[in-house]
Amino acid sequence: MYTSSPELNLLIGTLGAALIAAMFSFFNLISTKESKVSDFRQKWIDELRNDITSYVRQMELVQTLSREGIVLAAKGSKLSSEERVELDRLKEQCTAHLTKAKTSHTLIQLRINKKEKAKKAKNINEDFLRALKETYIESSKVDVHKYNADLDNVVSTAAELLKMEWVRVKKGEFAYRCSFLFAVAAIIIGISVLIGIAKTVYYKDPSLDTPKISSSSELINEKVFLYRDFSETIETSFLMT
Repeated sequence: MYTSSPELNLLIGTLGAALIAAMFSFFNLISTKESKVSDFRQKWIDELRNDITSYVRQMELVQTLSREGIVLAAKGSKLSSEERVELDRLKEQCTAHLTKAKTSHTLIQLRINKKEKAKKAKNINEDFLRALKETYIESSKVDVHKYNADLDNVVSTAAELLKMEWVRVKKGEFAYRCSFLFAVAAIIIGISVLIGIAKTVYYKDPSLDTPKISSSSELINEKVFLYRDFSETIETSFLMT
């Protein structure tokens, strides 16, 4: 059997509300912080994608202009004045695009974590940086097919890297996932503790509510007492009349 009082109800309710409120406040703090981190990671992904796109585009233009320049330069002394002007223009454009490619290349390298601890993520990063390095070193190659294949390799490894980072954003940061599980576990434990406290406080031994069985002698004495009391009442009433 259970019993309770308004004071105990108020105490248990107050403790429970305070515990749950504290848990949710802690969880909300972690959630807000890690949400910001995820926003920064998403921004980093977008900027990395833009840098990779810019790098590949600039290197393709460098290759195209270089091939045109090589064809003109092969004429040597047979170049006309117009062709010389065109060759100078190609050199200027090639230099400008190469400068932009170098900038994108540097930004890409700065954005990649070279000390990644997770083995799979580390391998993906290394594959991408290796492919990027090959295209940057071989930018002067005349073999168009080979160089285009190298650029395609950059794009494919970059796609795998970006996908990996997107999965991280989708899952949430590690601290966020841990805090979420901790909050759920803490709520379950807190509710269990409150239930245990309530049972301990409200519980009443059933034996206390068991009617007391009187002995035969006690019953006889009680009947005699009631008979005497009844007789005295009748006698008093008779005398008064």
